[in-house]
Amino acid sequence: MQVKDITPLLLHPHPVIIELGMCDGYHSNLMLEQLHSLNKPYTYHGVEPVKHLYDRIHLKYAGQKHNIAIASENGELDLHVSGGSHPQHGSYYGSSSIRSPKLVTQAWERMTFTTQRCTAMTFDTFIESIGLTDKRIDFIWADIQGAEIDLINGGQQALKHTRYLYTEYNNSELYEGCLDINGILALLPDWELVHDYNGDALLINTLL
Repeated sequence: MQVKDITPLLLHPHPVIIELGMCDGYHSNLMLEQLHSLNKPYTYHGVEPVKHLYDRIHLKYAGQKHNIAIASENGELDLHVSGGSHPQHGSYYGSSSIRSPKLVTQAWERMTFTTQRCTAMTFDTFIESIGLTDKRIDFIWADIQGAEIDLINGGQQALKHTRYLYTEYNNSELYEGCLDINGILALLPDWELVHDYNGDALLINTLL
């Protein structure tokens, strides 16, 4: 994902940032460095469902991480954990999803998947669990490999008080049932596209 500087989006006196899909924590720490540089209070929560990745993430500044998946329902579900490697591209550890892999294994022929169980929450339930039900969310970074539909369907209330959503999208069905940018916008009628990064998109809630 491509947004480098999120500070222009964080004008609120106490910005709240949610990251969905922390992977190895690289982008997590980039965002935390920017938040720390604001010299004002902030709240950061990150979600990573893959246990071995979650265990290795070290946050350089204040923030909380959660070993769960965001889904359209609460409970236990199958997580498709990516693996395999390429001589030039390295390990494919960052493509795990609650959505079953489909064309992704054709696009990257050396990518493999194993299945393990994980704890899942809807986005609304997660926001309630961390005490932010009535709080404004300034920015969501969503890198959840085709599960954008699950985030939206399970986060109807939380998204009403979210200002910006930065999300990946797929133009082909890399994962079963994943959405392109038009599909995402169709599910978010009160949101507009700020910028399309060709595979990633920044959206704004027009009601806030």
